[in-house]
Amino acid sequence: MKAGVLAIAAALVSAAPASAESLESFFPILTRRPVIEYEVELRATHEKQREARDTTAVLAIETPLLPRWGVSLSVPIVFSDPATAPSAAGIGDVELETKLVVYASGDRRALVTAGLSLTLPTGSEDRRLGGALVVEPFAALGFVVNDLLIVSDVGYIASLEGSQRDQRRIHGGLAIGRPIGRHVIPFLALTAAGTLDRPTAHEDQRRRGLEVYLGPGLNVRILPRATLGFGFQVPVTQTRVLDYALFTTIDWDL
Repeated sequence: MKAGVLAIAAALVSAAPASAESLESFFPILTRRPVIEYEVELRATHEKQREARDTTAVLAIETPLLPRWGVSLSVPIVFSDPATAPSAAGIGDVELETKLVVYASGDRRALVTAGLSLTLPTGSEDRRLGGALVVEPFAALGFVVNDLLIVSDVGYIASLEGSQRDQRRIHGGLAIGRPIGRHVIPFLALTAAGTLDRPTAHEDQRRRGLEVYLGPGLNVRILPRATLGFGFQVPVTQTRVLDYALFTTIDWDL
């Protein structure tokens, strides 16, 4: 995995000519985009945690309602493989999201959005498929500097129902990509998260404090309106929820 990080970093600082790309062409996977557009995404995620391995396939559809206002729906199918319980598969927690562009430069080389995400407890909590009611206000921004595509986001997660009820978390992310030619964008994503509640006496201390993850990835435009994405995420702090995560996406601009 270290070799992958170094390879992406080398690509970002390479002296090879880069093509002029917009924020609409950048899909950093781990970081919310500030773009509002007609889009369909298929995403597959494999996460290794201390107590389980989870694989999730998600169908997400986004559509603008107005030029600066959009909504999206994400429906996951989860396969959960706990270390101490039988495996289970089924629908996970459905997510509804709305976001509004609060600033856009005339050339759209800078965008700022604010939004709200609502996760519904449609998955089974007993089978580790979901069961959480979560509200998350968030903000995302993106800008183009020379030939670098930069996207960042921050969010506040409030769990209202489920095993993590009353838990409060804050997270943020930064992704930097650099186009190589017309079809390839390597990127590096840094994400951080922390729980705001006080730990209980019996709680795993690895899940308290600031979690920081590094996530290199790659976008490849396979069709004029379709982009394939790959990435992985590894922790760089002792505090962690994930041991590692793997991602694959395909995005269609409609």
